[in-house]
Amino acid sequence: MKWLLSVILVAIAVAAIWWQINTTKIAYVNGLDAYAAMPNKEYVLEKDCYVFALRKHIATAHPLLGLNAPGVPTSCPDLPVEVTRANIGKLLPNVRLMDVIPQGTHFRILSVRSEQSRRNGLFISYEITFLDDIERPYPRIDLRPIQLPVARPGDVPQIDPAVAVPWIKR
Repeated sequence: MKWLLSVILVAIAVAAIWWQINTTKIAYVNGLDAYAAMPNKEYVLEKDCYVFALRKHIATAHPLLGLNAPGVPTSCPDLPVEVTRANIGKLLPNVRLMDVIPQGTHFRILSVRSEQSRRNGLFISYEITFLDDIERPYPRIDLRPIQLPVARPGDVPQIDPAVAVPWIKR
């Protein structure tokens, strides 16, 4: 009977270690000085983009925005090079394409999110909404794929200017 108790305790310890390694801590950091200016900033897309989801698990509750274009620093190689609605629904190995967002579409940053895990480190991502009055099944999009890499963890990531630029209202 003592061996059964030992096996149960070892199983609980292994489950706790697995949980610690694979858990992601998510926090909204809108109120921190470095990110306070980001919410409500508006941008316009310079290129057609896909809304997509990765088939492997990542810590995001929202679909992603990205593209695969030559010469663009934030290209996602898993996406088709040509951005067209004909690719929606095609079976791709690493991504599921959900929508095409055309060049010139405006969006607003809603919030800034910090995701930290032992396995993947620290990520800062922006959650956005489109300002084009089209009803979509996803209310928020994650901009992580079009953010430029940062020099040090915790730095404010910039949106790739080859993909989206600040919208200056006149």
